[in-house]
Amino acid sequence: MDKALFFMSTIIIVVLIWVSQEEFQTWDQQRQLLKAANNRAVHRAMLVSTNSNEGRFIISPETARKAYDEALQRNLGLTSSFQPKTGSPVFSELRVLYFEIIDDTTGQSFPFLYDNPDYHLTKTIRGPAVIAVIEMDYPALVQRIRNPEPMQIPTIYEYVTESL
Repeated sequence: MDKALFFMSTIIIVVLIWVSQEEFQTWDQQRQLLKAANNRAVHRAMLVSTNSNEGRFIISPETARKAYDEALQRNLGLTSSFQPKTGSPVFSELRVLYFEIIDDTTGQSFPFLYDNPDYHLTKTIRGPAVIAVIEMDYPALVQRIRNPEPMQIPTIYEYVTESL
């Protein structure tokens, strides 16, 4: 009886470790996928900028946000409300928590130390930039007593106009 109980306990522990490892791997894959998609989307938002005749780098907020949303939807297979379509590589709804444009219209001189304590972002920005933070629920494979925090993926893409 003792051997059977020990064997069953060992099997349960091995299965729990295996499921945890699968969950961590799924989390890592989802995070990498979301980071790459967010990088491409902020890059796309930066590409819709215009250089005015006065030598200023200007990004239209409406056009940039539209390009950003479209890039996320296309790269991740999402609907216009950021829900995953059939065949999408993401598991749950995506939320855009933060989207900011810093360009020559903001009056900010470059370089400067950008700090956003809400999303724990601190970076020296050397030129016009697009900043975005997306969030998705943690991809849990098993039901837990306490759900993990959602994944937040920040991205800062800057256009450096001169070398430092």
